[in-house]
Amino acid sequence: SIALLSDKFGQEVTQLAEKYTRLPRFLAQKTEYTPWQSENQVQMLVLQAEDYSVLYIRLADRLHTLRVLRKLPLEDEEQLKIAQEALFVYAPLAHKMGVMKVKGELEDLSFKVLDPDTFLLTRYTQTAANKAYHDAAEKVQEIISTDPLLRSQNATFRLTYRIKDKYQLYLKMQRKNLRSPNDVRDALGLRIIVDIPQPKSKQQVKGRKTEVDVEEEARLAEEHEKRGRDICYYLVERLRHMPGWEPSKHGFKDYILGAKENGYQSLHQYVRNLALGTNVEVQVRTKEMHLMAELGGAAHWFYKDLIYRKEV
Repeated sequence: SIALLSDKFGQEVTQLAEKYTRLPRFLAQKTEYTPWQSENQVQMLVLQAEDYSVLYIRLADRLHTLRVLRKLPLEDEEQLKIAQEALFVYAPLAHKMGVMKVKGELEDLSFKVLDPDTFLLTRYTQTAANKAYHDAAEKVQEIISTDPLLRSQNATFRLTYRIKDKYQLYLKMQRKNLRSPNDVRDALGLRIIVDIPQPKSKQQVKGRKTEVDVEEEARLAEEHEKRGRDICYYLVERLRHMPGWEPSKHGFKDYILGAKENGYQSLHQYVRNLALGTNVEVQVRTKEMHLMAELGGAAHWFYKDLIYRKEV
């Protein structure tokens, strides 16, 4: 009862529980959702929530349900409805609320129920991509540490990676009309961020309080930018010749010379691991380009929302 709940957990938790019980619970009634239906359900949940905290509780509740779904005494059709609801209502909600790990797990667990055969194929692709990452990382680090030109630049190189979630592999396969998730060209994504120290002007070195030499500052900034671009192009050329790898056909995209409308700049080189057959997208960019991509108008979350929810 409410009194027992209040005695055990306090008034604040009790009020939160009461607000949670007033959220609509009749959503799992469809086996298919259009983009508009999905968005309407999300908006309805948000509008009816008296406290946004209860939305996090609902996400946790649905995530737990999916984790144990196969053990619940439910008919197959009911399980399909729950999975559809999680995929088309709660995963988009998690995306909007910024809990991306929850979004990914909701999508993958739902996908496992809705299409178990394709789910298994995407899992094989992920396993191969993980092996390909370790091989690529070792070779990239060897290039950076042994190449005379790169070593002479006094630059630092940061390597990060991500492996596409299973459902995202499936979406990419559908959008590109591919036969297998292993054909997705960016099943594994590597990113190399080049950070070159900024040169200092004479005034900065001497610490003088006089007016800054604008022309010298502009010249140094231009030289620094050009040096960063040159290193990016050189590094991509080295990546094309990694032992055990080959560049993909039509696999180079130059977003430095041809920056996107939103200001995004980077070099994209697609390569393939010969032993595993894994396709990899390698992004090479300077630290300044990376900041623009992460925090500016080219931010990943913004354009992803436009790609996957463009009908709304």
